[in-house]
Amino acid sequence: MPSFAALTARLRFAAPGSLALLLLVAVGAGPALAREAVAFGDGLLWRVERPDGEPSHLFGTMHSADPAITTLPAPVEAVFERADAVLLELVMTARTGRDLRDAMTLARGHDLETLLGADLYARVATVGRRYHLPPRQLQRLKPWVLTMLFSSPAAELAGGAGRPPLDLTLQQRAERRRVPVHGLERVAEQAAMFEELGPEGQVALLEAALTRNGQVDRMWAQMKRAYLARDITAIYGLMIEQATGEQAALMTLFLDRLLDRRNVRMVERMVPHLARGGAFVAVGALHLPGERGILRLLETQGYQVTRVY
Repeated sequence: MPSFAALTARLRFAAPGSLALLLLVAVGAGPALAREAVAFGDGLLWRVERPDGEPSHLFGTMHSADPAITTLPAPVEAVFERADAVLLELVMTARTGRDLRDAMTLARGHDLETLLGADLYARVATVGRRYHLPPRQLQRLKPWVLTMLFSSPAAELAGGAGRPPLDLTLQQRAERRRVPVHGLERVAEQAAMFEELGPEGQVALLEAALTRNGQVDRMWAQMKRAYLARDITAIYGLMIEQATGEQAALMTLFLDRLLDRRNVRMVERMVPHLARGGAFVAVGALHLPGERGILRLLETQGYQVTRVY
């Protein structure tokens, strides 16, 4: 059964951008990948620079421990090895792990069954068995944590045992080289985007995840293929579809908090590092494209953005 340490390693908010991928599965992305043009939607590695400064690079990640994901393509590897600093959405430390555990668990004296009611909890317990979650642990988790967990294949969690996901792989490699690693967000900030939905919003997302759990393997594989093909346009299109489908109001609100607001915050915090040059910034792939994405925000601040890979 997964320990809380394993759950926090797998559900480190990442994600994801990777988190956005998880939520696309949860709310039921359609079987066909969308093909509308999206700014900066084709590519995973981008060079950003000012005319009078040294370049830095932004890399879009997917939160997976699959070796096909964690093995960096040659152009990304070359840039990563030359980096003077590495920036990630969240840097994992012992303190971060404790903060994540606290953010994921219900307050003392509260339990999931009381929050959800007997019928919905029974559905959660049934799906939870596929993820080897014992009732005692299940009762302690908040609804949004289970939404994330049930939105990825059980095999993804089991298959990653002993292997860190891509984001953590980058952190560990940088630390071994003694390259400074900086976080762009804090645990409390990432948890807030769920907490602000309130109990009703969190439960609505959980119900959608339960309904779609049987399709998770197929849809996850579909999105992984798109990611490896550097086709972020396709995945971005799926996200936009959710803002006009079922639960449109909830998804529009959540995606604004999940991507748009965080993009602004992360750009503010990465700019001082970009000004010095030589930075390698790794964030979820869906944070990069679109008119409100990180790359467009940097472009409006005078950075030249060039696709590398």
